[in-house]
Amino acid sequence: MQTNTIHCGEAAAILKTLPEHSIDLVVTDPPYLVNYRDRTGRSLENDNNPDGILPVFEPMARAMKPDSYAVCFSGWTALPQFSAAWEAAGLRIVSQIVWAKRYSSRRGYTEYRHESAYVLANGNPAKPAHPLPSVMDWVYSGNRRHPTEKAVEVITPLIRCFSKPGDLVCDPFSGSGSTSVAAALSGRDYIGIEIDPQHVETAKARLAGVARFQAQNSGRAVACADRFARESLRWTAEMVQFRVFLCLQCTQLPCTSVPANHRQAFDRAVHRSQKAHSLLRSAAGRGYGTLLCQGGRG
Repeated sequence: MQTNTIHCGEAAAILKTLPEHSIDLVVTDPPYLVNYRDRTGRSLENDNNPDGILPVFEPMARAMKPDSYAVCFSGWTALPQFSAAWEAAGLRIVSQIVWAKRYSSRRGYTEYRHESAYVLANGNPAKPAHPLPSVMDWVYSGNRRHPTEKAVEVITPLIRCFSKPGDLVCDPFSGSGSTSVAAALSGRDYIGIEIDPQHVETAKARLAGVARFQAQNSGRAVACADRFARESLRWTAEMVQFRVFLCLQCTQLPCTSVPANHRQAFDRAVHRSQKAHSLLRSAAGRGYGTLLCQGGRG
């Protein structure tokens, strides 16, 4: 099956066409089976139909690699149904992540001020080298493209924690494509599956924007890396030259004792060093750090 695209159709049927043990990570946000409607009346396909949601997890687990993870968002109201479906598919809950909201999404017996997801293990995957906190701050997407759109800033840490560059990330309930966008920006391959054709087109448009952004910035990153390398080489050469001078003088001079006729060369070497480090910090601040350090994969 083609990767790095969004497939339109029913998730269970499409997942059955994937090769067995081909997915490195699943990050997904299925309908919570609560018949949700937002303030404008928008709803979700199959949100009142368990038979359209729960059967997805068995073919999803079949397509996952042994000893891999899935992260699945879920509300508490249908958690018994989801838990049973995960267990039947051979997936077990190994952790929960909660995002605290600064606002109440609705009121009932309590104010609803959080979102939650469950970390599921297929087999016995290795624990992450840098585990995420179990409670994090929520980032509101605005829900402009989808009634329950998750922000890329929420999804990205999940992908970076539970996968590595070049891995294949799958979202069988793609919606507007936030998981695929986060995967692409993190140097992972992706497969999105979505039943609503309108959301498929939205996701494809977002991913086309990601591709344009990466094409534009990869050239800038290469230029920045070349510049950093040149500055570093100049600094290194000048520092070596100065160290040779110290050896020839057979002395260990503190900086304040550098002879006047060599002080200019020393100051220039220090300036080159500071400039090179400033370039590297600038590259990292503009998002080029992963491109510099890992050739575009991060």
